[in-house]
Amino acid sequence: MTNNNIPNLEILSLLQTGLIEKANNLLNYYYYLEGKVLHGNKQGRKIGFPTLNLKFITKKPFILKIGCYVTLTQIKNQNYFGLTCVLQAKTTNDILCENWLQDFSQNVYGQNVKIYFLRFYRKNVIFSSLKQIQNLIKNDVKELKKKPKINKKMLK
Repeated sequence: MTNNNIPNLEILSLLQTGLIEKANNLLNYYYYLEGKVLHGNKQGRKIGFPTLNLKFITKKPFILKIGCYVTLTQIKNQNYFGLTCVLQAKTTNDILCENWLQDFSQNVYGQNVKIYFLRFYRKNVIFSSLKQIQNLIKNDVKELKKKPKINKKMLK
């Protein structure tokens, strides 16, 4: 539920422009999406950063800015900090989500997870090699050193 004094269009604009922290404050909860973990092509695993590939099941239109976020992912009532890149597939225009979790190595294929978006930190980058992706992700992991303090009352 949003603060009744804040127009929904303002929140929508904040989400679309990557100002997720401001949107979360106005919403009084962390914006989230729910998804089912699917098998991917396992490219992240090859470079030491296995990811959860999600198909969104949330019944709301996709309005987030495409790019990379610091997130909190809930799996079976356990929370894990991570990095989530939201991408748009070139061939199908589907919205894809690659979610790397810190200190996580469980098999959760087929399970539903909830991703809370905490902070936008960069636009997506196009790569020509897996080595370039690996180097960027190593740099991205530094974003988790700036973990936001979680207000549990804002988790839905």
